[in-house]
Amino acid sequence: MPSDECLARLARARHGVLATVHERRGVDAVPVVFALSDRRLILPVDTVKPKATTALQRLANIDADPSACLLVDGWDEDWSRLWWVRASGRARRLDGDELAPAIAALATRYGPYRRPGAVVAALELSIDELRGWSAS
Repeated sequence: MPSDECLARLARARHGVLATVHERRGVDAVPVVFALSDRRLILPVDTVKPKATTALQRLANIDADPSACLLVDGWDEDWSRLWWVRASGRARRLDGDELAPAIAALATRYGPYRRPGAVVAALELSIDELRGWSAS
């Protein structure tokens, strides 16, 4: 799949699976929402969904090894409509002045993030490689 089509499908996807590297377990995959800005993916740490802590394992994983990828896909019972896109690169925590525009991008895409304090941290995955496949 050409890079521009990969980006278009990535932009339309509402959620994906983020894979990071855990130092002992290896691949750590979690479902996430995201916003796409140029060739950067913004991934929130929020207070909207219940969780025990906002010190998420994905943050520790990125601190130890910034390698990451996001997988999005389109499923259909008609297998001629199946597709997937994988965006791979290096991730990092956003902080300071970088956080406000990241939160704005997420709030534009997802209503619950418009509430003040809904996003408390964010990761940025800079896309180095895009791969995709489509059945048709």
